Amino acid sequence: MDSNGELRERRLHPRLVQEVSFRFSSDDQDGVEPGLAEIGLILDISAGGLRFLASRQLPAESRLLMELDINGWQMGQQVCLGDEEDMVNGPMLIVGRVMWSLEAPIDQQYEVGVSFIGRSGSGGSDDCQ
Repeated sequence: MDSNGELRERRLHPRLVQEVSFRFSSDDQDGVEPGLAEIGLILDISAGGLRFLASRQLPAESRLLMELDINGWQMGQQVCLGDEEDMVNGPMLIVGRVMWSLEAPIDQQYEVGVSFIGRSGSGGSDDCQ
Protein backbone atom coordinates (compact mmCIF):
# COMPACT_ATOMS: atom_id res chain seq x y z
CA MET A 1 0.00 0.00 0.00
CA ASP A 2 1.16 3.51 -0.65
CA SER A 3 0.85 6.44 1.77
CA ASN A 4 -2.74 7.06 0.57
CA GLY A 5 -3.80 3.52 1.54
CA GLU A 6 -4.08 2.39 -2.09
CA LEU A 7 -2.69 -0.91 -3.32
CA ARG A 8 0.35 -0.59 -5.57
CA GLU A 9 1.30 -3.10 -8.25
CA ARG A 10 4.61 -4.75 -7.23
CA ARG A 11 5.18 -6.86 -10.34
CA LEU A 12 8.13 -5.94 -12.52
CA HIS A 13 6.60 -7.45 -15.68
CA PRO A 14 3.08 -7.07 -17.12
CA ARG A 15 0.98 -10.25 -17.04
CA LEU A 16 -0.57 -11.87 -20.10
CA VAL A 17 -3.73 -13.89 -19.44
CA GLN A 18 -2.98 -17.14 -21.23
CA GLU A 19 -4.90 -20.32 -20.40
CA VAL A 20 -2.84 -23.18 -21.77
CA SER A 21 -1.81 -26.54 -20.33
CA PHE A 22 1.82 -27.47 -19.81
CA ARG A 23 3.93 -30.27 -18.35
CA PHE A 24 6.13 -29.95 -15.29
CA SER A 25 8.02 -31.81 -12.60
CA SER A 26 9.08 -30.68 -9.14
CA ASP A 27 11.98 -31.47 -6.83
CA ASP A 28 9.53 -32.75 -4.17
CA GLN A 29 8.54 -35.74 -6.33
CA ASP A 30 7.67 -38.18 -3.50
CA GLY A 31 5.33 -40.73 -5.00
CA VAL A 32 5.16 -38.93 -8.34
CA GLU A 33 6.51 -40.57 -11.48
CA PRO A 34 9.80 -38.94 -12.63
CA GLY A 35 10.01 -36.77 -15.73
CA LEU A 36 7.60 -34.07 -16.86
CA ALA A 37 4.66 -36.20 -15.72
CA GLU A 38 2.44 -33.57 -14.10
CA ILE A 39 0.05 -31.31 -15.99
CA GLY A 40 -0.79 -27.74 -15.01
CA LEU A 41 -3.03 -25.05 -16.50
CA ILE A 42 -1.38 -21.65 -16.90
CA LEU A 43 -3.70 -18.83 -15.82
CA ASP A 44 -1.35 -15.94 -16.58
CA ILE A 45 2.29 -15.47 -17.51
CA SER A 46 4.92 -12.73 -17.69
CA ALA A 47 8.63 -12.47 -18.41
CA GLY A 48 9.27 -13.07 -14.70
CA GLY A 49 6.95 -15.95 -13.87
CA LEU A 50 3.54 -17.53 -14.12
CA ARG A 51 0.44 -18.49 -12.14
CA PHE A 52 -1.13 -21.89 -12.76
CA LEU A 53 -3.52 -24.54 -11.46
CA ALA A 54 -2.12 -27.86 -10.22
CA SER A 55 -3.75 -31.02 -8.90
CA ARG A 56 -1.67 -30.92 -5.70
CA GLN A 57 -0.19 -28.31 -3.42
CA LEU A 58 3.45 -27.55 -4.15
CA PRO A 59 5.73 -26.46 -1.30
CA ALA A 60 7.05 -22.88 -1.39
CA GLU A 61 10.69 -22.69 -2.51
CA SER A 62 10.50 -26.01 -4.38
CA ARG A 63 11.99 -25.95 -7.87
CA LEU A 64 10.02 -26.81 -10.99
CA LEU A 65 11.14 -27.90 -14.43
CA MET A 66 8.48 -26.74 -16.88
CA GLU A 67 8.05 -27.43 -20.59
CA LEU A 68 6.35 -24.35 -22.01
CA ASP A 69 5.27 -24.08 -25.63
CA ILE A 70 4.32 -20.43 -26.04
CA ASN A 71 5.16 -18.20 -28.99
CA GLY A 72 7.71 -15.47 -28.38
CA TRP A 73 10.60 -16.92 -26.38
CA GLN A 74 13.71 -14.78 -26.73
CA MET A 75 16.83 -16.92 -26.50
CA GLY A 76 19.69 -14.48 -26.95
CA GLN A 77 19.35 -11.75 -24.33
CA GLN A 78 18.18 -13.42 -21.09
CA VAL A 79 14.51 -12.55 -21.67
CA CYS A 80 11.90 -15.31 -21.70
CA LEU A 81 8.97 -13.51 -23.35
CA GLY A 82 8.76 -10.66 -25.81
CA ASP A 83 8.18 -9.68 -29.40
CA GLU A 84 11.57 -8.83 -30.92
CA GLU A 85 13.08 -10.25 -34.12
CA ASP A 86 15.28 -12.92 -32.51
CA MET A 87 12.34 -14.77 -30.99
CA VAL A 88 11.92 -18.49 -31.53
CA ASN A 89 8.75 -20.54 -31.29
CA GLY A 90 8.38 -23.98 -29.80
CA PRO A 91 8.82 -25.74 -26.48
CA MET A 92 11.35 -24.45 -23.97
CA LEU A 93 12.44 -26.00 -20.69
CA ILE A 94 12.24 -23.39 -17.93
CA VAL A 95 13.34 -23.72 -14.31
CA GLY A 96 11.19 -21.94 -11.74
CA ARG A 97 10.77 -21.53 -8.00
CA VAL A 98 7.39 -21.89 -6.29
CA MET A 99 6.69 -18.61 -4.49
CA TRP A 100 3.27 -19.56 -3.08
CA SER A 101 0.59 -22.24 -3.36
CA LEU A 102 -3.05 -21.88 -2.25
CA GLU A 103 -6.14 -24.04 -2.48
CA ALA A 104 -8.18 -22.73 -5.42
CA PRO A 105 -11.96 -22.30 -5.41
CA ILE A 106 -12.06 -25.10 -8.00
CA ASP A 107 -12.44 -28.55 -6.38
CA GLN A 108 -9.21 -30.46 -5.77
CA GLN A 109 -7.06 -27.76 -7.42
CA TYR A 110 -4.27 -25.51 -6.15
CA GLU A 111 -3.24 -22.13 -7.50
CA VAL A 112 0.55 -21.80 -7.71
CA GLY A 113 2.74 -18.74 -8.27
CA VAL A 114 6.15 -19.39 -9.85
CA SER A 115 9.14 -17.13 -10.46
CA PHE A 116 11.36 -18.03 -13.43
CA ILE A 117 14.96 -18.62 -12.40
CA GLY A 118 16.53 -20.07 -15.54
CA ARG A 119 16.40 -22.17 -18.69
CA SER A 120 17.39 -25.80 -18.93
CA GLY A 121 19.55 -27.12 -21.76
CA SER A 122 19.97 -23.74 -23.43
CA GLY A 123 23.68 -23.27 -22.80
CA GLY A 124 25.19 -20.01 -21.63
CA SER A 125 23.46 -17.99 -18.94
CA ASP A 126 20.42 -19.46 -17.25
CA ASP A 127 19.02 -16.10 -16.17
CA CYS A 128 15.52 -15.33 -17.50
CA GLN A 129 14.93 -11.92 -15.97
